[in-house]
Amino acid sequence: MKLSRNRTILISICLIVTIAVAYSILALTHGYITVDVAGPVEVGPEWVEVRSPKPLKISRRKQYLALYVSDSHEAYNEPQDRSGETFAMRYPDGSLVRPEVRLVDKSGKEYDLDSVGFLGKTRSSGDLDGGMSFSRSFESSLDSDFANGTYPVVKLRSNRPIHISRIEWNCYNPK
Repeated sequence: MKLSRNRTILISICLIVTIAVAYSILALTHGYITVDVAGPVEVGPEWVEVRSPKPLKISRRKQYLALYVSDSHEAYNEPQDRSGETFAMRYPDGSLVRPEVRLVDKSGKEYDLDSVGFLGKTRSSGDLDGGMSFSRSFESSLDSDFANGTYPVVKLRSNRPIHISRIEWNCYNPK
């Protein structure tokens, strides 16, 4: 009986350790990584360089830079718009704004983040700013310089002044 009880305890401990290790591996390989880059920042027609407190790296299969914009705006995405201003923020005065965003690696080489998305405004996260996300479409085997780079600087500019409450770098593995 005593051997059976000790065996049950040993199996239970092994099972708990196995579950903990599996969870840790899953969290490390599939977890979301968020780096706070800066905020607040005002961006206008001249390039603004923002130095991240922690250099940005490609650490998952997908990544994007999130710009949370505190100015009142709405998402604008009109596929039929021939002005080239689709995927922009529309301000109350009707102006359209789509910031330009670049990452600068430690050797000074610049990479455009030209794949654009929108950030939702949510009360649950406490963030009512919304804004835009910027990423770079790349294939790691073809664009290894970008995939393996370290980016201490983010460059931003906009056709009109905008107020960014927060900039975040997000990396994740899609499910």
